[in-house]
Amino acid sequence: MLLEEQPHGACGGVRVMNEAKQKVKGVGEQIKGKAREVGGKMTGNTSEQLRGKYEQAKGKTRSAVADMAQNFEDETDTEI
Repeated sequence: MLLEEQPHGACGGVRVMNEAKQKVKGVGEQIKGKAREVGGKMTGNTSEQLRGKYEQAKGKTRSAVADMAQNFEDETDTEI
């Protein structure tokens, strides 16, 4: 069965899974960034501190975009 032939909403589970995966990746980036920031503080390496803060911001952004996509789909009941 081709994707076009599937009933409406048949691929919704795939989209939700992708959004959940992106949210998990975002949280992982936040954790990795925090560890890098703390490591940089402990060693006095400001470059690592900044890289850690950057990774945390990137992770927060990834999670927020996944949340927004899910909320949009929930409100409109359509896939994006």
